[in-house]
Amino acid sequence: MFIDKVEITVKAGRGGEGCVSFRREKYIPRGGPDGGNGGNGGDVVLKARDKVPDLSSIRHKSTYKAEHGTAGRKARKQGRGGKDCVIHVPIGTIAWDEETEELLGELVAHGDKLVVAQGGRGGDGNVRFASPTNRVPQQCTPGTPGQERRIILEYSIPADVALIGLPNSGKSTMMQALTNAKSTIAEYEFTTTEPYIGVCEVSPYARFTVLDLPALCAGAADGQGLGNWFLRHMHRVVVFLFVLDCASADSFAKQIDILKQELGQGEVDLQEKKILVAVNEKKHLTKSQTEQLGKLTLPWASLNPTKKDAAQPLINQIAALLELL
Repeated sequence: MFIDKVEITVKAGRGGEGCVSFRREKYIPRGGPDGGNGGNGGDVVLKARDKVPDLSSIRHKSTYKAEHGTAGRKARKQGRGGKDCVIHVPIGTIAWDEETEELLGELVAHGDKLVVAQGGRGGDGNVRFASPTNRVPQQCTPGTPGQERRIILEYSIPADVALIGLPNSGKSTMMQALTNAKSTIAEYEFTTTEPYIGVCEVSPYARFTVLDLPALCAGAADGQGLGNWFLRHMHRVVVFLFVLDCASADSFAKQIDILKQELGQGEVDLQEKKILVAVNEKKHLTKSQTEQLGKLTLPWASLNPTKKDAAQPLINQIAALLELL
């Protein structure tokens, strides 16, 4: 099951206490203070990995805790620091503080790290308090508590192009023609129930990622069909590829209007995106449909994605929009 949003509690480790100790050694009178500092508490850290597909691996655990630091010891020995708690998340994860709604950070590349809960500082041993006027310090300080918070993790799939269309418009077929991805294809609506991602090779030195989303329909923002929960994955998409069905009873202009309306209600800013129209030729275009395409203000391409190499002109158009050519 594809999971792209989870809420978890993170607890960093508490710092260890400082130590009150004095050096006791033969032939060394007045050895002086030698109590060490406590170790720092461990952090809770998010780490991005390219092998993690979604957030399903962490949704079964509600609380993640780091280790506490240990207390300082005599002979100026510092306490051991607590071990960090590392949570592996997919590239494209965004972290929010649930209470303050503060954006904590975003992990955009493999190996990126984000501290979401800071460990407590270790307490000071009595060595820290020694001075010419306080040669026998009897005090130390406790460690500070680690940070604890409730966070929201959202996974936004990092893709360059998103396929958007009405039910049964042929998005999955278009996806296979562009990327050779093995998405489900069937003669019924809402075949795609969760996002799929594929890679299109433009040349040995250039490629782009394509995201196949579940179909939008009129009223998706109100829960019709599969809803519009998946629109949060538009965060990094550069090009919207509107897949239109030539066999639909609706005109091409009406299909585009429905898609734009549902995207707008899903708080997707179309002004920041590049839009390209791809007409799925399940049958030959009529003269009326060809005239409809000529009246569109958006760039378009018409193809039968089931034919070999039919998608190459479309791939070139997308690559030009992404400035890969």
